[in-house]
Amino acid sequence: MLLPFVLFGALSIASAGIVADWSVINPKDFKFFPVAEMLKVLKAQKDVGQSFVIFCQFVYCHGQGYEECNKSCNAMKHAWDREDGRIAKIDRRTKPFPDIDSCRQVCAIDCGKNVCDKECASLCAHHFSFENRMQYEAEFYDMIGRLRKTIDLYRFTE
Repeated sequence: MLLPFVLFGALSIASAGIVADWSVINPKDFKFFPVAEMLKVLKAQKDVGQSFVIFCQFVYCHGQGYEECNKSCNAMKHAWDREDGRIAKIDRRTKPFPDIDSCRQVCAIDCGKNVCDKECASLCAHHFSFENRMQYEAEFYDMIGRLRKTIDLYRFTE
């Protein structure tokens, strides 16, 4: 099962045991999701533990520097249920959240046994404030789906 913090923080770190082929991601294929910006942030990170925060900031905060949204991401980094593996189930066919309640439910699942109601309410409200959130979310799922295929290939060839 892929772990969210490993998927984002260590995709290219061989010592993590997972390698993804980022060449399948052409930033020009993405009109709404800021792939190039996310890659810069991921490459600059020194602490793999910050991976969830980066993941959260790009999923819910759309990579923007909104203080309230970023606070919620930071507050959840220790609560994130690393055993859930929801990211491992995302592929290019995954549909955007139909409503804010489904966003909150999935966020709560990601939080696992921890209670993140306040943070999830804030994050989902922020995500739903963007007019392009459905296109943004669809492109995010497309990107994850492309990367997952390369990870699956590497797993089977090792």
